Amino acid sequence: TQGFQASFPPASWSVADPAGLYRLNSTTGGFGLSTVSLQANCFDIPAGSARLASPVLDFTWSLSPVTLRFDIAYAPYSAAYHDSLVIEVSTDCGLTFTRLYAQGDDSLATVPAVTARFVPQAGDWATRTIDLSAFAGQHSVILQFNVLSGYGNDIFLDNISVSQIHGPVKFFENVEGVHETNIRIGEAGRSKDNL
Repeated sequence: TQGFQASFPPASWSVADPAGLYRLNSTTGGFGLSTVSLQANCFDIPAGSARLASPVLDFTWSLSPVTLRFDIAYAPYSAAYHDSLVIEVSTDCGLTFTRLYAQGDDSLATVPAVTARFVPQAGDWATRTIDLSAFAGQHSVILQFNVLSGYGNDIFLDNISVSQIHGPVKFFENVEGVHETNIRIGEAGRSKDNL
């Protein structure tokens, strides 16, 4: 689970942020269970984008389901300003990306619009899931989180995790089995069906 409890960008993650959108927020975390999260400063920055890419994930021996989960908090500023989050996947070490998820404005929101800088409380968060089962068997998977600012309100992300099942696995006793495993991609955050 990437809970953003240490420095930014996290170890083995990469960031491209010419607009300066991404920063750690040290006062609020997902569902109030920590005090740190990733904040995209769309409130102050009128335009621009930022990309955060995961380490390479190996799904060679994965079986369905493979699931991406992340916690998000967002309140639009008003209908006149448009922020969005796009999540993409690459299976060729980052040469090309395919869009998995694209939400903005009300479809991205976890609470109603507020015409002030949004700072999420524990109940303002939501968990979103994306099925990655189509990529089981791939050995070079990268997930990329893209924020596009439209001068609206801040977007908060926390507890990014990927869960998968490995199998069949040959043990030394020559017994086959299917085992749930976790892929650690950063500092531990909130524990639920995480990596």
